[in-house]
Amino acid sequence: MKTNIISPYDGKVIGEVKEFTNDEVEEAINNAQYEFNDGEWSRYSSDERAQILFSIANSIEKNSLELATIESNNNGKVIKETIGEMKSIVDTFRYYGGMSNKISGETLPLDNKKFIYTQRKPLGVIAMITPWNSPLLMMAWKIAPALAAGNTVVLKPSEYTPLSSIKLQQLCLESGLPNGVLNIVTGQGNTVGNYLVSSDKIAKVSFTGSIIVGKKIASICGNNLKPISMELGGKAPNIIFEDCNLDNAVRAAVKAAFGGQGHSCSAGSRIFVQKSIENEFIEKFIKLTKKIKIGDPLNMETEYGPISNTMQLEKVVKLVEVGLKEGATLAYGGKRIEDPAYRNGLFFYPTIFTNVDSNMTIAQEEIFGPVVSILAFDDESQLIKDANSVKYGLSGAIWTKDINRALRLNEKLEMGTLWINCYKQISCKAPYGGMKSSGYGRENGKMAVDEFCQTKTVVIDYSDQVSIWYEGEKEE
Repeated sequence: MKTNIISPYDGKVIGEVKEFTNDEVEEAINNAQYEFNDGEWSRYSSDERAQILFSIANSIEKNSLELATIESNNNGKVIKETIGEMKSIVDTFRYYGGMSNKISGETLPLDNKKFIYTQRKPLGVIAMITPWNSPLLMMAWKIAPALAAGNTVVLKPSEYTPLSSIKLQQLCLESGLPNGVLNIVTGQGNTVGNYLVSSDKIAKVSFTGSIIVGKKIASICGNNLKPISMELGGKAPNIIFEDCNLDNAVRAAVKAAFGGQGHSCSAGSRIFVQKSIENEFIEKFIKLTKKIKIGDPLNMETEYGPISNTMQLEKVVKLVEVGLKEGATLAYGGKRIEDPAYRNGLFFYPTIFTNVDSNMTIAQEEIFGPVVSILAFDDESQLIKDANSVKYGLSGAIWTKDINRALRLNEKLEMGTLWINCYKQISCKAPYGGMKSSGYGRENGKMAVDEFCQTKTVVIDYSDQVSIWYEGEKEE
């Protein structure tokens, strides 16, 4: 069965993909298992794996405009952003290419002519499920460290945005990656995804998506004693103090809230503003938001495109209605864009709520869309409580010239990444992941390789004598 892929910009069909059957998913898993155990990939040295990753990086670099165009066409993110993501993806493959031949264990000396050494071994076949907001970036974050460590992969992209992942798989094969090492299976999560993560041939699952789906996958993995790493979203607090460079903070806050139409786990969707500058901040924030250039995501001048899919648009509309019912003030936006030029697209105005209480639904739930809540604060201790009041703990930011205050708050804020006087500065070299319900495990940095390795301990006795380790036994 084939499924049409729809452009959120104009509603046109831009491609079609097959819905994999259980038998076809099983075949992909078997291909990956063969390559891990007995195939060409199983015989590759770490240096050879490194060269493959470097070759993939070069291929992505050469084809970056095509990849960015496919991505923007499929999920509505503006091409300026997707081109920037391509550079990050290239950097990611090169980083893990350089790390591939540096994965090592320890040597631990013992007395009496014995010593121990440890090895870092690949896990096996890794099941990966990626989201629709940044398919290629999330794919790179997952497959590059997994391949560097020597694993094989079966990856299911979102049913909404599979086209760029399929293209990247093609480039990987053209770059020398053996058939069966990276397998793409397409289809619905409740069929293809469930079958994939339930297989007893899968050594680990790496998932990025919603809490609801994450809990289901974790339950399946728990029943099979299968490790899983998950990134499950966020509700980032973006904290603005009166002593900050306000113009910098405003510009960053607009990009943090509305970049990629707010389809980001690290979106700055809760802005905490010190009361002394609340009115000034809101005035500047709305003024700059109104200047955002909305339009065709493939136009280099465009700064803001459509909502990625109908399901997400309906969620955004519903939560805006909830915000109004609970008493928040709609300061800007809050509705679909009525311009006839966009009548076939999924366009929704950047939306700003003021007079928001921390207990309101729009301040608690991840909207994953272009809706921001502005909350005023005075007391630092209450600010910390409100910032930590959500179930998420992925990321956030502080804007202040008082570094002592920033570091003091850092000790109390519950999140995996904190930015100080900047926002969304994410590097392939630094671990990224969440606390609380934002998930567990880390992507990027050296820790990402550890997520796809297991430790083996080897003990060697070269004394030519029999040694008994437990107390009370004597050596013969």
